[in-house]
Amino acid sequence: MEIGGTIEFCKVKKQISPLSGSIKKQDVTFIKKEKIIIYGKQYFAHKFKLKSQNPNIEKDKKLDFDIWLEPKKNLILKVSYERLGKWEYILKNIIKN
Repeated sequence: MEIGGTIEFCKVKKQISPLSGSIKKQDVTFIKKEKIIIYGKQYFAHKFKLKSQNPNIEKDKKLDFDIWLEPKKNLILKVSYERLGKWEYILKNIIKN
């Protein structure tokens, strides 16, 4: 499914764990288009769900992220997940060279 500039984001089927260096298979699914507010500014974003492909992975090792992508610039605006509490990573600043 192509949604603006996000087709490449949906095609990625693996990632390398930054902690263990292991390769994790994943599925990325488009959820919806939505407006989100970050630091008082409104953005138009595409929301995705990234999950582990392998259903037999231990619960604390499974990938299960919500990701908001700004489609025109292909910027990840926000990532959230729950593991030992709720975590959110939010883009705060862009430095252009």
